[in-house]
Amino acid sequence: NKLLNDALMSKNNKTESTENPMAKAFNFIGYDILSLKEKDIKDYTNNSLLSLFLKDFNNKIVSSNLYDYNGVLIFKPINVLTKGNLKIAYLSFIASNTQDSNKEGVYYTKSFLDSYDSIVLSHLSKDKFDLTVFSVEVNSIEEVKILEKFLSNKKYNIDIVLITGNLSEPIN
Repeated sequence: NKLLNDALMSKNNKTESTENPMAKAFNFIGYDILSLKEKDIKDYTNNSLLSLFLKDFNNKIVSSNLYDYNGVLIFKPINVLTKGNLKIAYLSFIASNTQDSNKEGVYYTKSFLDSYDSIVLSHLSKDKFDLTVFSVEVNSIEEVKILEKFLSNKKYNIDIVLITGNLSEPIN
């Protein structure tokens, strides 16, 4: 996400083509799914580079607990990838509860625990998946502890956990 964020927000990212150069690159290398987090939409506007990227990106985008100021999920909470005979459920969360303004209004995240229970489990129970991938952004030790508690609950059938974020203190 940092590579995407840096490239999209760069003032020098200009091209003669009408297709966003980052979207073109991501499409070329075959990105299957893109997980967007809070920092990725912080400067989102209808004319922003991120907006142009999203318009040209040819693959799936997921963010399971990022809401617009009307309380509507901004992206799909779960996306399914099929690779051969394998059905993979991909979920992406932000561990914190935040509310922030962007140029379009206010966006916020709900607790990923609440989002997982209310939204994702209902999607997961509809289909049988061979693999469930859980991507989460944590930015504090408190969020790491919430994540540890969440992952210790066996009712959540998660096969792979991808953790991203910025911690300014070591994890013990």
